[in-house]
Amino acid sequence: MTTKETKSLVLIFAPHGGGIEGGTSEIAKELGKQNALYLFESLKSKGSRDLHLTSTHFDEPTARKMVSKYDNVLSLHGYSGNEKHIFVGGTDRERAKKLTQLLNQNGFPAELITKGHDEIAGINPGNIANKNRTGKSIQLEISQPLRSAMFHSFSSKGRASSKTQTFYRFTNVLSTFVSTSY
Repeated sequence: MTTKETKSLVLIFAPHGGGIEGGTSEIAKELGKQNALYLFESLKSKGSRDLHLTSTHFDEPTARKMVSKYDNVLSLHGYSGNEKHIFVGGTDRERAKKLTQLLNQNGFPAELITKGHDEIAGINPGNIANKNRTGKSIQLEISQPLRSAMFHSFSSKGRASSKTQTFYRFTNVLSTFVSTSY
């Protein structure tokens, strides 16, 4: 687990890092340079998916404590998918819509999640990201093909040292969004 508290209004939250949802750790660490950070990583060489808990069941004590201290949470997740794509959800619908537009304008195909995708929409009140001070969160579900494109080597060991221009373009879009939206 990696944590960093700051006076930032936003907590970058990645509960499925390491081998659980590959690439989310690296994205979270990059965004965490300027923001508060909570990162849970599986460091297992095999069987990391066994550590996947849905966000409505994720109740690690440090995570609960950190989330409760911040007004806003940007939660990073991954899904399998077949195309480079991002689902943008969460309870902060106004900012989620703005982020969806910004991602699309910068060449990252994104779709604002509406009802019917409840398992990845990030709108459930029981979702840990929504247990912050305001109840406002944004949840990004980033497809595996897009996460793979962010690294020359998508292996657990290779990701840290093989970030591509796609990685830096993506994290720059998110950093700009956070710094101008909160």
